[in-house]
Amino acid sequence: MVIYYLEMKFTTYVTSWGTDPVSQVKDMIAKGALKFGCRVTLAFASFNFDSATYIPGLTNMTMDSVKNFVSTVHGAGGLASLSIGGATYPLSGSDLYNSPGFLASNINTVLTACGFDGVDFDIEDSYSAVPANFATTAASLINTLRSLNPGLYISLTTPAQAWAAGMYQQNLLNLTVGNLDCWQPMEYDLWIDSAHTYSEQIQWDVDYYMKNWGVAGSKIVLGLMPGPDDMSHVLSLQDALNLTSYAKGLGLQGVMTWDLNIDAAGVAGNAPYAYTMGLQSLVFPPRNVIRGVGCGAHCRCGCGARCGCGCKRKWEPLQLRCGSPMKR
Repeated sequence: MVIYYLEMKFTTYVTSWGTDPVSQVKDMIAKGALKFGCRVTLAFASFNFDSATYIPGLTNMTMDSVKNFVSTVHGAGGLASLSIGGATYPLSGSDLYNSPGFLASNINTVLTACGFDGVDFDIEDSYSAVPANFATTAASLINTLRSLNPGLYISLTTPAQAWAAGMYQQNLLNLTVGNLDCWQPMEYDLWIDSAHTYSEQIQWDVDYYMKNWGVAGSKIVLGLMPGPDDMSHVLSLQDALNLTSYAKGLGLQGVMTWDLNIDAAGVAGNAPYAYTMGLQSLVFPPRNVIRGVGCGAHCRCGCGARCGCGCKRKWEPLQLRCGSPMKR
């Protein structure tokens, strides 16, 4: 039997505007760009989940089309998350800002109904415009959702350079880190010191969080943007590959890219999906372990259980099936 171990994770985003998300994922699959274990995150829902019968904020998508998106990703061996927030939908502007428990309950119901494996809270509210209780309110939402759904993969995504005076990100992270599967600092749209390269600035930022905030590398998924970011800083394909190797060396949980739609069109003179495929080749290298009769695989979370132990949250995305080889 051949068993594939995933040492890191790779996440990419598909937007609900522009290309139809289901068509985008099918194209990704057809071109071999969706590897086993890749997480595809659908962006963006708003925080106005005043009902559990629809997803607010998604452009031109019904519940049925969202379910189709999830099943298409799952059918190719991927994982699917729903991203809530982004620059367009601030949490502080939600009608349900003062009802984090109600909001968490409705989000959980929708995620379950659609079959999502995870949720991404992309919180980009300007620190200069949020209420004084913003970090505790956002944390209440995240922590309540965890209590409702212990097996859900929960990521927190925030802008990079979060160490500036007055920012709430460190407080929010401290209040939620035990209930987060990962934190994704978006290492793009950075202010770049002219004495340092774009990649050096990214590395400095991540190193700062680990050394000064004490964030474990195993909690960090490095956020990258293929090609030029919104401030015209260009991340070349080689830069992205080098940063992925840097992330592996630091023991980071993984790498994410914003977004698949950009990469699919070809960016910075590269072929379609060049970043997606290149980074996955480093994140998911072939590591075949040949077993004799029976599976004999132990869960990597340290619980000591063998294949089928069911500890989805600790060992997601691999859930080895005895007698059934895992394929990319």
